[in-house]
Amino acid sequence: MRLKHLLVCSLLVLATAAVGAQQRTTRGGDGPRTPWGDPDLQGVWDYWTFTPLERPSEFAGKATLSDEESAQLARRLQQQALAVDSTGPRKGDPGAYGQETWTDRARGTALKQTSIIIDPADGKLPPLTAQGQQAEAAHQAAGGHPVRTRTDGISADGPEDRGLSERCLLGFSTGPPFQPGGYNNNVQIVQTPNFVVLLLEMNHDARIVPMDGRPHLGGNLRGWLGDARGRWEGNTLVIETTNFTP
Repeated sequence: MRLKHLLVCSLLVLATAAVGAQQRTTRGGDGPRTPWGDPDLQGVWDYWTFTPLERPSEFAGKATLSDEESAQLARRLQQQALAVDSTGPRKGDPGAYGQETWTDRARGTALKQTSIIIDPADGKLPPLTAQGQQAEAAHQAAGGHPVRTRTDGISADGPEDRGLSERCLLGFSTGPPFQPGGYNNNVQIVQTPNFVVLLLEMNHDARIVPMDGRPHLGGNLRGWLGDARGRWEGNTLVIETTNFTP
């Protein structure tokens, strides 16, 4: 059984800043191209932003913000993040992971769009299909372990109760789709005629995306990062991913 959702996240989040990406000559405003003619996305990119994956209720029905609204949102969320440090570390906490000294939250940056998701139009993750709900019910009925988020179960007793990121199986912000987290918001993109590789700094997760039109793997082969296949639609890189683990 294969379940597939197509979720569109704006690549604008990649363009918030470039870190050491080689400058290339553009032609006719069409952007840089690889020697084989594809849009050239190669380089090391910083994708930090306060813009959330899903659209907050305060912006329901509003896809974009003005420059002033975007700046105000970034300042507000930055102040909220930095206020965590103002109370000092909790008992037994040595004070590591300070918001201002360790994380990227000291940088007040937000996109003009109100969510990273741009399709569905409401900026929200779609609910499970009926088929997905049945698969989850069957998984639980068979005694399967509860589906956990990547950060669930921190300090739990058993390893199976701990989230994937705590066990260093996946970074907590590396996707797919990858999204801004507290720190390590960097991705290196490498391209060849037949592959695009996304190497995330967080946990060194690497997504290798075939671009040669090969079919997806059979439904019995599943992985933490799923099975990705890419294609170009004009200058837009489209990646569809299937075959996730539960």
